[in-house]
Amino acid sequence: TVPQIWAQDVTPENLGTIMADNNERMAILSDEAGIFDILGGRYSGGIPNLDLFLQGHAGSAVRVNRGSRPPVFMQASTLTLGLSPQPNVLRGLTEKSTFRGRGLLGRFLYVLPPSNLGYRKLNANPIFPDYSARYEGILTGILNQETAKNEQGEPCPYILNIASDSFQIWHAYALKVETGMREGGTYAHLTDWAGKLPGAVIRIAALLHIARHALVRPWEKEISIEDMSAALRMADVLSIHALTAFDLMGADPALDGARVVLRWIKREGKPEFTFRDCHYAHKSRYKRTADLEPAIEVLAERHLIRPRVAKVAHRPSRIFEVNPAILISEL
Repeated sequence: TVPQIWAQDVTPENLGTIMADNNERMAILSDEAGIFDILGGRYSGGIPNLDLFLQGHAGSAVRVNRGSRPPVFMQASTLTLGLSPQPNVLRGLTEKSTFRGRGLLGRFLYVLPPSNLGYRKLNANPIFPDYSARYEGILTGILNQETAKNEQGEPCPYILNIASDSFQIWHAYALKVETGMREGGTYAHLTDWAGKLPGAVIRIAALLHIARHALVRPWEKEISIEDMSAALRMADVLSIHALTAFDLMGADPALDGARVVLRWIKREGKPEFTFRDCHYAHKSRYKRTADLEPAIEVLAERHLIRPRVAKVAHRPSRIFEVNPAILISEL
């Protein structure tokens, strides 16, 4: 069988066959989100089929016996997903309750970078040649590593050990996350994701360790406190993005609109504004003034703005005073 490294538009059933033919591992890489439509049951009568994706994240054994297909058996299925769809895709993911109910959405690491549209210089510099060479060298070094064998001479994973000081700072972080999942904690509404965060930190640290020692034998060295500390810093950032992503998944239009208006208020930096000016600034989003009202109400309920009535040119104009605290806070 010709080796295959990644897939894109593939059904869960066919994915199992491809993985079995490629040492039980596969990557799904895409700049769109069509895979979610497939998982939601596009080709299976609307019935979600998530088992392989859940098992591939945990490295579980997979055994499939169906009369219409050859049997599939994997000892340690390994599945990587790298997706970069539009942010609006997140809003639709919770429409399939199974996605979160069975833990699929809790397995991703989310990143929501700010859009740079309107601010691009359109003269991006190419990647420095030495960066490309180093990147290629690391990947080549990893791929050239000898395969581990068990007592029966069969391929098996290497075991990576964690240095004691690395484990201590990881353990302290894991306890912090655990406390955050209590009622009223930071992750109280995000336990499906936060419960897997400490494990994700170890995976990230292991990847950094492997990259650092790609040209030697990574399994002969312990994961250092330097790589574990870097993974923990990444985890702090990923946590903020996950909180935002899950909020976006469940956000209603009023709350989403309130965020848009709040960003406008901060950009303007004025102690007050009129409803008319606000609507004019967002007329492409809100065709009617009535459509803007829910967003304004959300901001007022949270004491970010408050209304006052004033006379402007003999006509009553709705003016909103801005809470001074948000003008000095970061955007």
